[in-house]
Amino acid sequence: MDLTSNEPFWLVKNGLLYFYPSLKEDCKTKILIVGGGITGALMAHQCMEDGYETILIDRREIANGSTSATTSMLQYEIDLPLYKLTDIIGKEAAEAIYWAGHDAIDELKTIVMQIQSDCGFEKKESLYYAYSKKDIPNLKKEFKAREASGLNVKWLSKKEIQLKYGLHHAYAGILSSQGASIDAFRFTHDLLQYNIKRGLKVYDKTNITKTNYKSKKVILTTHYDNKIQAEKVIYCNGYESTEIIKENFVKLLSTYVIIGEANDKENNRLENTLFWNTAKPYHYMRTTADHRLLIGGEDVEFVNPSKRDQLIAKKSKKLKQKIEKAFPAYSFRSDFAWANRKLMMERVKDAFSEVKPEVEFSHFINKPHNFADIEEHFGEEYIVHRKGATRARKGEWGMIPGSQGTSSFLVLGKGDPHSFQSCSHGAGRVLSRTQARKQLNLKEEIASLKEQGILHAIRHRSNLDEAPKQHIH
Repeated sequence: MDLTSNEPFWLVKNGLLYFYPSLKEDCKTKILIVGGGITGALMAHQCMEDGYETILIDRREIANGSTSATTSMLQYEIDLPLYKLTDIIGKEAAEAIYWAGHDAIDELKTIVMQIQSDCGFEKKESLYYAYSKKDIPNLKKEFKAREASGLNVKWLSKKEIQLKYGLHHAYAGILSSQGASIDAFRFTHDLLQYNIKRGLKVYDKTNITKTNYKSKKVILTTHYDNKIQAEKVIYCNGYESTEIIKENFVKLLSTYVIIGEANDKENNRLENTLFWNTAKPYHYMRTTADHRLLIGGEDVEFVNPSKRDQLIAKKSKKLKQKIEKAFPAYSFRSDFAWANRKLMMERVKDAFSEVKPEVEFSHFINKPHNFADIEEHFGEEYIVHRKGATRARKGEWGMIPGSQGTSSFLVLGKGDPHSFQSCSHGAGRVLSRTQARKQLNLKEEIASLKEQGILHAIRHRSNLDEAPKQHIH
């Protein structure tokens, strides 16, 4: 099976874990945290540990931003090597930053154990390797800087890397003893649920439209016109902070990820190590708790969601080639591919909220149609092309789409093998596209949709090929 999707693996793997209400009344609190991803959840946990009355809100569903798409490789390294950071801010400050990252991994482990999270946290080593021979001198500088700082690192030669991991085209590497992997999506939900029992209040689908800063308090207004009064506001909204900070302080990138089928036989040498390299942009790899190999990279500057998503197939192919080059003996079959942001859906939701402020959004469900997958059915591989129909494996959300004038239906799949695990299309054509444009009355179609209160895209006669009257349901 080879799924190319905007929907990250962690959402598919975990499904709907918990539901959270939207805010429906005015409220008052000591601390308000804006952002329901892993950063907001950790901040809320610390506030509860310190005894502060705390509310957490998110404009979308909880953990459905970058937390749902992160590869969750826990490393103390930042993108800037220690020796370069030392040149910029000095040895003491640079080492303090690296050691803070180092210690944070152990602190995170303590929290996982405290809340008894089923997030697959695993301590691992981390290998930072030279992608080309010309990168070896700077990698050696980095090794010496880390070694001098007291970090537990070991230098590996090309031969040692190949023997230990079966990894080719790695010319040298720094092996660090400190690293870990986790399912950040699951951990975020587990952490919030733990603190809800201690009094934390969590609201999703709650968007702030106005903020009024006063001397000793902040009053925030939601899109439902509810007021939140807080003594302090902590913003943990990741890349969305670009919407509230006027300065152009960040450059957004899109990164791409593919993940393979479960393969416990060939992953033995890889499961205890995180991998990343000196390529520009760099590539990174890890295994998951259910024995899948994940690789990411191929970063590009973010332009818009459409251009980003058009590159998924191309980038997935490149990442698979990287796997085959790095591990020529490894039998890799891709299982999921995703682009690491879902800004397109967020922009659609924002547009709806502007027109209909009272609208509420449920859990994000991404169902591509007119789409071909390589899937296994009846013991063989098939190319399954679904047009209008969508995939509906057992327990998987599916969609039966109607026309612009009728309802669509969200369904849970039964995994019926006779339908190739698909659900039906909800509408069929009575007229051809050409006949619809010639025979239907534009004003009548628009009036009918307006009378039903339906937002639609019929503006010209050329749009009548999607008018309700030309469909049977």
